Amino acid sequence: TKLQNQIQKQTTNKEKSSNQLTEIRSKFEDAGEIVRLQNQIQELTTTLNERDETINTLQTSFAEVKTDLQVSRKSSNQSMTSIQQAEAEITKLQNQIRKQTANKEKSSNQLTEIRSKFEDAGEIVRLQNQIQELATTLNER
Repeated sequence: TKLQNQIQKQTTNKEKSSNQLTEIRSKFEDAGEIVRLQNQIQELTTTLNERDETINTLQTSFAEVKTDLQVSRKSSNQSMTSIQQAEAEITKLQNQIRKQTANKEKSSNQLTEIRSKFEDAGEIVRLQNQIQELATTLNER
């Protein structure tokens, strides 16, 4: 009877360990998804850097056009048509800056969202160690 109780207890423990192992393994079935998300982080980081460069270029162009406009306004022989063209160019550049800034914010938010999915990297390592321990325990039993 004592031996039967021990057998029953070991069987129950084995089932619990097996269930825990199955549960932990299911958390890792999406390893491909993790790699895909890491690649997406890299792509979004590159996109953010490119957008920063574009915004800087647009801001420089904006400053140059604005300076040109100021010089044109001060010049008495400058025609009204060229002033209107410069103003239209400024408006166009301002719209591009707004669009690139909005795109950068969107990409930054996506990057933050993806990074938050990886905040539990320590938990993943802990779970991998637990899998190894459970596998060892199962093998010993």
